[in-house]
Amino acid sequence: MLSVSQIVSGSPIARVGISAGDLLTRFDGKTVSSPTRLTSLVVTKHPGDAVKIRWLDQFGSAHTATVRLGEGPPQ
Repeated sequence: MLSVSQIVSGSPIARVGISAGDLLTRFDGKTVSSPTRLTSLVVTKHPGDAVKIRWLDQFGSAHTATVRLGEGPPQ
């Protein structure tokens, strides 16, 4: 699981209700165990791709949503 440290307002992930402090557990059906793992999963996708994510909120409730990926931040 990966603790979400911050959310960009208006981003696809913010629109599904993930908040800072929630735990991202799955991305596109694969386990998220570290920031490096999440990056390796994200780079295989393209803006506009739809992926299913799963997370635990700060109260321990599980959530699942499909998000359409946006453009990444400038490098």
